[in-house]
Amino acid sequence: FRGYHPYKRSRPKLDTENVRHELVQKLFNLYGINSVISLSGYEMPASRDGEFMPPEIDIIDTKKNHISIDIEYNLVYFHSDASEYLQALRKIGLFIINHPGPYYLHCRLGSDRTGVTSAVFAALSGATWEEIAEDYEKTSNCGIGEYRNRKLLKYSLKRLTGHDPEEENNLSELMKEVFVKENILSKGEI
Repeated sequence: FRGYHPYKRSRPKLDTENVRHELVQKLFNLYGINSVISLSGYEMPASRDGEFMPPEIDIIDTKKNHISIDIEYNLVYFHSDASEYLQALRKIGLFIINHPGPYYLHCRLGSDRTGVTSAVFAALSGATWEEIAEDYEKTSNCGIGEYRNRKLLKYSLKRLTGHDPEEENNLSELMKEVFVKENILSKGEI
């Protein structure tokens, strides 16, 4: 699952913060989220801002089923072929291999860093370009006041793979080749 930060108030001026956090907590309970992948680093809740650590996250942290990676926004879109992002993908892949699912992947808003990284792993797992692009564009409907377009995602994936994802017949095989070639994951790990 990908989504909004489970306890940080990323858009404090919007009246939807409490609802968004309640929905994330419901998702954790409904689907039994066991592991969390944070792409915005590790931040403690700020009580002065009305933030608190949900019990679901406390349990996951206690079990050490949480990884925090601080990825720059611009990196995933405009430098997705940079070694820093490739290393982050490796850390995420190894985390997934070694920790129980279901997984919750987030950054602050769940749109950019999370959207692109989810798209990469969805492609690796066999999703088509159309499925990936439709999921990515759902970000525009989540009440954060920002619009996401598949063209930006396409640019990122093209930069990562060297190929236009929209024109690929087998995006999964292409992504597997990139993962192996760039030493993100081995064939066995994939």
